[in-house]
Amino acid sequence: MRYVLASLFTLSFLAGQAQQDIERYMRYNKGERWRRSGIGLTIGGGVLTVVGISLLSSATTTTNAYGQTQYAANDPNAQSGVLCLLGGMGMLGAGIPLWIVGSHKVKKYRPTGLSLNLNAAPQGRGLGLGLRF
Repeated sequence: MRYVLASLFTLSFLAGQAQQDIERYMRYNKGERWRRSGIGLTIGGGVLTVVGISLLSSATTTTNAYGQTQYAANDPNAQSGVLCLLGGMGMLGAGIPLWIVGSHKVKKYRPTGLSLNLNAAPQGRGLGLGLRF
């Protein structure tokens, strides 16, 4: 009777541990997706920001009656530059936090190995199961 209870307890423990491992793995995958999305958004945002700045710097400017410099209203470089610059800064603003939070989740929920080993007791006293998690 003891062996039956011990085996039932061991099986229930392993089933509970497997459920925890599945949840941990799902959180790890979510963190990995966030991290990869954040890296992509950050790189894309950085490129768009640089392109926007270069387009704005190549746009033609005019001087008004008060001596202030302004971009020409119909210059496509200025319009494209502003759109690229704003889009790039928005992507950077979303990508950096996603990258940081995703990396934190990946570190926190990194899957650990669950192993069940058959161990021999010293001096031939018997066998035992060892669970490492």
